[in-house]
Amino acid sequence: MKISNLLLIALLGVCAIALGLALGYVSSAQTDRSAQSAETEHDNSVTQTTAINREQSSSDALKRQTANMSESNVTLDNLEPDETHYLFDQAAIDSMADARINGDDRAPPIGKSVEPQQPTAQELESPELYLEYESRHEKKIYKAYIDAADTKIEMLEAQIALAKEQGLSKEEIAVGVEKVTRIRSMREQLLVENPELKE
Repeated sequence: MKISNLLLIALLGVCAIALGLALGYVSSAQTDRSAQSAETEHDNSVTQTTAINREQSSSDALKRQTANMSESNVTLDNLEPDETHYLFDQAAIDSMADARINGDDRAPPIGKSVEPQQPTAQELESPELYLEYESRHEKKIYKAYIDAADTKIEMLEAQIALAKEQGLSKEEIAVGVEKVTRIRSMREQLLVENPELKE
């Protein structure tokens, strides 16, 4: 055989292998796509079926509940504790809908957080100056805690006095007393460790 015939046969073999690989890749990609689309269609149909079933079961339950309540003349006074009855408070529903749209007027205002002072370029370059910056920042945090501790202690003591008047258990009152004790202890510890923070 001639070399040209051998080269032609080798070239045809390589082309056949390359074509087989390309067709196999395309076929597997199409199979993956069709499997994914079938899975997506299945998931969608399951989701739709579940939603329809849920809607039907909840509407059926509501119809049965309404029919049972109207047939048996159920009132709040004669409800059995082991039976489940759903009574909807229209005022609560309206209040929640209004709060969702307009906000809750009972919610405390959101305070604006103070942005920490960023270190200067000189403080970033010098380790000693950066330590001073960190120390100043830390002292501001300690000072804010000490200032807030006084207000919090007053508030907790008022709540403890109110709890005693209302006759809450000693264990519940002890929780409040423990909080006051811990806040005072931390405040005193900060003042001992940082005497310059005293007013």
